[in-house]
Amino acid sequence: MSEDEIAQKAWEQFNKDHDADAFFNNVSSVPYAFGFRLPYYKALVLHRIKKDREAAEQIKIAILHFEGILRNNRCNENCSAKCGNSLYRLGYIINYNIGNIERTKLYSIKGSQYDPLKSDYDSCNAVDLYSFRRYNQYSVQDLINNEITVVCPSEMNDPFDSIYNLYRDFDNLTNICLDKEDIPGYHDMFNYYRVRSFVKGNPPKNIQNILMWSHYTDGHKGFCIKYHLSKHFINNPTENGHLCLKSIRYTNKPIVAKCSTIDDDTAFATKDIRWKYEHEARLISYDVSTESSFLAHPLDNASSIKAIYFGYKCGTKEKETIYNIVKRQYPQCLFKQMTIDTSTNIYELIELPYNN
Repeated sequence: MSEDEIAQKAWEQFNKDHDADAFFNNVSSVPYAFGFRLPYYKALVLHRIKKDREAAEQIKIAILHFEGILRNNRCNENCSAKCGNSLYRLGYIINYNIGNIERTKLYSIKGSQYDPLKSDYDSCNAVDLYSFRRYNQYSVQDLINNEITVVCPSEMNDPFDSIYNLYRDFDNLTNICLDKEDIPGYHDMFNYYRVRSFVKGNPPKNIQNILMWSHYTDGHKGFCIKYHLSKHFINNPTENGHLCLKSIRYTNKPIVAKCSTIDDDTAFATKDIRWKYEHEARLISYDVSTESSFLAHPLDNASSIKAIYFGYKCGTKEKETIYNIVKRQYPQCLFKQMTIDTSTNIYELIELPYNN
């Protein structure tokens, strides 16, 4: 048998009898061919028997050899994605447990390259999205700095907005994790995810949605931004992680959080069918550069603000402030005023030109 086959068989036997001594005896005579699976399985066993400092050395070796194989193009894409996920996640947990913060973050960044979360908009050169905002210092700051700020889902007022909130709860992880000492690491792994919600689709329906104005613009006193986001911005590997745009999947099927694993689409891009009227697209950010709940991503040169829609109760001073900020950066931006259609249906909003 090959090195990989012996290592795999020894690992499977360990999973049955939990005999670490037998595992290391079984692999002691394996001819070492500088693969990554043998040190990976050694790291797994050492981790299971609470020897994370020794495990850290083995996972470091496994990752170095894995990266060498990739550099030499000796691994197909599907295989490398699956292996990369397992290697870097184990490396993250082991180094988290021993307090090696630098290597924890390194493995977290590298592991994000193998994250199965992919943009739903790869075929688009750009996409237009709408963001309903309250008027406050944070929304104005985004306009001044030409940024889009993402927020940790746990900061949202609706605990069901991201299933992530329920899955990573300590009590839930206590019920589903075999290795209880790994719970803090798995819990904190989600700290680096942040999101920003947008409305997709074409006007006028999305702009005329009275519920969106009521729920997200402080009772029509806020405004709505029409963003033009480039392909690079919405599917962007960054220095410390990645950005990705997903369409929300609406479902009427039961979803449970008490499960051993959860995929990213379920965790971050799935909502109950009752929210379907929002037509949401979600920008998902994974970034280990900070543990702050809020993180600003600058718009790239190919992205822009195409239009601003003022709520029908938006104040004069607020409108003038927004107009002056945006007009300087985007002279071609359109400005619209939302108002009520009193002659036909008061529950229908209409847009008019905004005259500064």
